[in-house]
Amino acid sequence: MKKIITIATIIFIFLIFTVCDNDDDKDYYAEMIGFAVYKDNLLCRGFRSNFNFHISMQQDLYDSGLNLIAELTMSEGAKAYIGDVLQVSGVTRNDFTDDVIYTVVSKDGSVTADYNVSISRIIWGEGDCE
Repeated sequence: MKKIITIATIIFIFLIFTVCDNDDDKDYYAEMIGFAVYKDNLLCRGFRSNFNFHISMQQDLYDSGLNLIAELTMSEGAKAYIGDVLQVSGVTRNDFTDDVIYTVVSKDGSVTADYNVSISRIIWGEGDCE
């Protein structure tokens, strides 16, 4: 009887690990989870609403052209593009004077999602930079 219980337990554990290992399912995720930029050693985090990220920047930090480097957090293996240009988190500079549309492509390339990013200048208040 102990032998049957031991074999059943081993089979049960094997099945649990087999069912719970769904890493392949993540290949079709195309999600931008987080967006931030650094400006004058301050981190400015974007606030997400559906497929939009917005950052409010204090007037003294807001420069014409906003030649900023973005920190992107995306679903595992996904890539982001602006137009045809691959965006490398922490490296690629972009002009955020106008809204920018990032296209996120899933790891397997089967799914894409567009995210609109906007940065605005505020005259008073703290904004989204810390």
